[in-house]
Parts: sequence; structure tokens; C-alpha cells
Amino acid sequence: MNQNNSKPWLSIQYPRSIDFLQLLVRVIAFFFLVGILMSFPLWIPTRDIPLLPLYPIHSYLAPMINWVALVSMICSLGLIIWRTKKEFVWIFMLSLAIILSQDQLRWQPWVYLYSFLIIPFSISNDISDKGIITYLRLVIIAVYLWSGIHKMNPHFANENFQFIIDTYFGFLPMDSRSIILNMGYFIPLIEILTAIFFLIPKTRKFGVYIAIIMHLLIIVHLSPLGIDSNTIVIPWNFAMIFIVIILFSKIRIASMTPPPFRRYWALYSLLFIMYFGPVLNSLGMWDHYLSFSLYSNKAPHFYIASEYNSFGAYNQSVVPFIREIAPSRGKGYVDVNAWCMSVLHVPFYPEERVFHQLTSFFCATDPNPDKLLFVTVKPNWNSETVHSFSCE
Repeated sequence: MNQNNSKPWLSIQYPRSIDFLQLLVRVIAFFFLVGILMSFPLWIPTRDIPLLPLYPIHSYLAPMINWVALVSMICSLGLIIWRTKKEFVWIFMLSLAIILSQDQLRWQPWVYLYSFLIIPFSISNDISDKGIITYLRLVIIAVYLWSGIHKMNPHFANENFQFIIDTYFGFLPMDSRSIILNMGYFIPLIEILTAIFFLIPKTRKFGVYIAIIMHLLIIVHLSPLGIDSNTIVIPWNFAMIFIVIILFSKIRIASMTPPPFRRYWALYSLLFIMYFGPVLNSLGMWDHYLSFSLYSNKAPHFYIASEYNSFGAYNQSVVPFIREIAPSRGKGYVDVNAWCMSVLHVPFYPEERVFHQLTSFFCATDPNPDKLLFVTVKPNWNSETVHSFSCE
């Protein structure tokens, strides 16, 4: 009897996990590149807002180093999209490290997350290890977990969500809007539940559905169809949709196998930062953006006021953002975040040390530095603290 060993013509060959990981790293590289191009003024050395490095190094070679690193970073991302090789990832990470060391305004949350997601692909060209999948999943889970936790404060519901309600439901009576406003207290819980759903194999599908809906709503809200603001994070939200689909739906590995510690000790270090760094944020010892405190209304706001509406070397750049006021000191003021969004296409990095560094440039270039006033508005649990200082 002849045995027919041929495969049924209706058999389906499902892609392997390694194929989806190859797709994942290309998705990360593509949207990373899109984000850089959309915020290109942020990455160049000559711009209206000065570079604000964590540790200033004065060198005439700095601009040239910036350009070389920027070109290298863009080219390496293109190579990663073409072909995933650890050598290309290493070139990219080295270039990115140089770029980030020159300016803290580049430490945007999407840059931070993409970097953590792409690092495992620099370890080996063999990315079939289940431990890498576990690491990538835990990174994404940390984003939703901490983003939800940070929104559990009165400012998010009473300010951020209130703005959303007024924007889209302003036609309703105040009583009706108040009922909808109460939903703002459930949004943090939804994000936290999404993280929990991703942990449990049987509920991952629901987590994926919730995440997709959330990101689509954010995309519409920030797009010209909504408030047309902070559009730099729209590609990030598209990327998150692809990432959660790949990691929690397409890759058919239910268990989350821990990476071998001796081989992947660096990944354990990164996970420690992802999960315990945000704990330090509540103590003022870790940055808001590095804690995924996103749209939580916990970060401080910064303003620069001038009695003569004079802002030194940056006067021409800030003129469109001067708002007239009549305080005891200051005829006009500038919202630093609005200025940064317009000039660099990203929000100002919301840390007081960065603001203090920026103010030194204003004090050094304004002909009347004694007429400048710098204001920090820092949200507390149920109030705000306003702190002001002048040029020393």
C-alpha cells in the first residue's frame, strides 16, 4: 500500500515567534525614525532653545559630534528596518547615547521606551530565546501599570479629563457633564487592568482589545480631528497598537519564561529600573517621563515673566508666546512648554533642574536680568505650589 506523506493543501503554516520578533524590531525602528523626523529640530545642535545637557561639556567639536551621531542614528535605524542585526543595533545605541548626553529635552518618554525595547536585539542575532519575549512583555506591562498608577490623583480627573469633557461634551448641561466627569476616576483603573490582563494568558486578548481602543481614542483626540496638539506622540500610539498585537496576540507563547540571568543580567537591570524607578518618582528622586507619568497632571509647569517683555537672545523666538499679565513683577509671561512644543515639536522636559538650566541662558543674555521672574507651578495632591525666583 502506498502511503501519501504529502501535506494537506489546506494546511496553514503559522509564522514562528522569531518571525514576529523580526517584525517587532522593524516596527520599533520605523516608528522611532518617524518620531525623530517629526521632531527634527530637537535633534540638531543649532536651534532657538539651547541644548540642556545633564553634564555640560563645552567643546567646539560638540556640534559636529551631534551631526555625526544624528546621521549615524538615522542610517542605523534604516538598516535595522532593512535587516535586523545586532551590529546595526549597537551602532544605533551608541549614536543615541551620544545624542541624549547632549540634551535632556531629548529624553522624551517614547525615546525611553523604544530604547528599552530595542536593547535586547543588540545582544545576539539569535532572537529566538523565550526570555527575550518575556522581557519585552514585562516592559510593556510596566508602561500601562505605572501610567495608570500616576493618573490616580485628583488633578487628572479634575483638570485633564475635565478638559476632554468640555471639549467634546460642552453642549451638554453641567449636571450631565459632571456625571461623565466621574468616569475619569476609572481611566487609571482601566490602564492598570490592561497591565494585569497582559500578565494572564487567558485574559491577554481582552487586554489587547482595551489597549487598541485606548490608543485609537488618543490618536483621534490629539489629531486635527480633536485638539490638534502634541502630535509627536501619535506615531507612538500607532506603534503601541502594533507592539501589543505582536507581543500579546500574534506570538503564541503563553508562558513568560524568565531570561537566563547569567546571559541577560543587563535585561534584569533594565526591568528593575522600569518597575522601581517610578517608585522613586513619588519621592522626587526619579524623572516624571522616565516613570511614565503621562498626562497625569503631576509634573510641574514652568513660566518666564518679564517686566519689559524682553527675553534676551530668545526674544524673537518667544514673542508669539508672550501673554500679557499685570502681576507685581512682570508685564508678560511665556509658557515654556508651549514655546518648546512649537519650536522643537516636543513638550519641555518637566524637571526643575532642566528649567533652572534654561533660566541661566535668559539671565546671561537679557540686558535687564533683574526684570526677569521665573515661576514653577508644582501640583500637590489636592492643590498647587507656586515658587518663583529671579536671576542671581
